[in-house]
Amino acid sequence: MVSEIRQAILPLALRRLKRGDDLVRAALLIESLGRYWCDRKPFELLIVSPGRDTDLLQRSLPSLPQISVTVRSESDFFPTLSPFYLMSGWYRQQILKLHVPAKLGFGGYMTLDSDVVCVGEFDSTTFVRDGRVFSQWEWKNKHEWWKRISKVVGIAYDGNSLGLSVTPNILHGHLARQALEHVANGNDDPTTALYLWSARNVGAIAWTEYSLYTSVADLKGNLFKFHLTCDECYTTDVHLYSARSCIWAVDDFERLVTLPYGNDPGGTFIVVQSHARIPIERVREYCFSFGGVDRAGPASGQRLPKRRTPIDVPFNRPALPNGLEHRIVASLGIGEQPEAPPAGWRRLYLAVVRERFTNSDGLSRQTVIETTPIASVVWLAFDPDNEDTEAVRIYVDLGQGDARQLGYLPRRHGIRPNVAMGTVAAWFAHKERDVSGFWTAEIYILIKET
Repeated sequence: MVSEIRQAILPLALRRLKRGDDLVRAALLIESLGRYWCDRKPFELLIVSPGRDTDLLQRSLPSLPQISVTVRSESDFFPTLSPFYLMSGWYRQQILKLHVPAKLGFGGYMTLDSDVVCVGEFDSTTFVRDGRVFSQWEWKNKHEWWKRISKVVGIAYDGNSLGLSVTPNILHGHLARQALEHVANGNDDPTTALYLWSARNVGAIAWTEYSLYTSVADLKGNLFKFHLTCDECYTTDVHLYSARSCIWAVDDFERLVTLPYGNDPGGTFIVVQSHARIPIERVREYCFSFGGVDRAGPASGQRLPKRRTPIDVPFNRPALPNGLEHRIVASLGIGEQPEAPPAGWRRLYLAVVRERFTNSDGLSRQTVIETTPIASVVWLAFDPDNEDTEAVRIYVDLGQGDARQLGYLPRRHGIRPNVAMGTVAAWFAHKERDVSGFWTAEIYILIKET
C-alpha cells in the first residue's frame, strides 16, 4: 500500500562541455518544484551524480525551504570495481533510478531527469488513490526493448499489452528491489548481469529501467498491487505528465508560447528537450505561465499572495547580443564570473541593501532572497515615493507579470541615468547567510553605453 509520494530521484552527470547548461536546467527543475509543491512538509529530491560533480552541485543548486535537496555520489552506492562504471551514462542513470531507492528503502517515488519541469500544483497525495499510484504507460509494441527484456526475464512478449513509460514516472521501492533481485539471481550485485546484457546488444537497447521493472512485476503478478491500471490513470483529471505541452524542438516552443497565460498544461510535469537550445529564461517564463503560487515555506504553510496591482514604474531592459544572456546565466549558475562584456557594454556587481525589510504585500524580503535561484533575471525601477531621488528598487522576475522586491541598490550606485534610459540588464548573482543568520545578496549588472 502507498500512502504518499514525497520523494524523487534525479540522476545527474554534468557534461564536461555543457556543465552550465546542465546546472541551470537542474536549478529550473528545483525552482519549479518549489513553485508548485503544495504540501506542508518538504518535497525530498535526491540527486545522485559522479563524484567529480557533487561539490559543484551542492554549491550551485538553489536552496528552497519547501524542497529538501540532497546530493550524493554514485560511489556511495557502488563499489569501485563494480561493472556499473563500465556502462554508458545512459544505462547508469537507469540503474540509479532502481538501485538507489531500493537500497534506501523508498516507498513510492518519482523519477526525474534534468529536462523535466513541473508546471502544475501537487502534494504528497495527488498521485495516490486507494493505496496505489498514478503512472505513465505505453504500448509495448512502441519499442523493441520490450521484446528483448521479455526474453531475459522469462515472460511471453505481448506487443498489445502495456508497460510503464519513460521519465517522469512514479515507481515503488519494493518493485524496484524485486526487479534487481531477479536480475541478480542470488548474487549481491545485479549490475554484472545488466552490463552483460547491454554488451551483448551493441547497437540496440537491451533494457530500460521501466521495462525491467514492469516485466519482473508482471512475472511475479504484483504490478497492480502498487500501480493503478492505465485506464484508471487516464480516465481521471489527475495526470502526472502532459505530452501536449512538452517542447522537443524550436517549432514546438514557438507554437506553444502563443497560448494564453493560465492555460491548463494538461499534466503536472512536462519535458523541455535541451537539444532544442531555447534560452533558459524563455523556458522558465513558459513553464511558469500556467499559474501556481509562491509560498513562504512549509513551516507556516503560507501562500505568497499574487501582486494585485501593477508596479508604478515600468521595467525597461536593453536588447542583448545573441546568446549573451544564456552564457551569463550559465556562468552565474555555477558560481563563475561571466565572460567580459562585448564592446559598448560594461559590467559591475552591486550589493542588495535594505534587504531585511518587509514588502508592502506582507512578504519578507529575506524570504524572497532565500527562495530566489541564482542567475534569475532581476529588474531595476525607480521608487517614486522615496525622498531619495536616487533610490532604485530591485525586483526578481517571477513570470506572468509578477515580481517581488528584493531590496534596493546601495546609495551612490552611480547608474541612475542608465536605469532611466533602460540600458541596464541585471541578474541575481550571489547570496549567503551572514553570522547573524540573515541573508545578504548581490546582483550582476550589464550596462549598455550610449
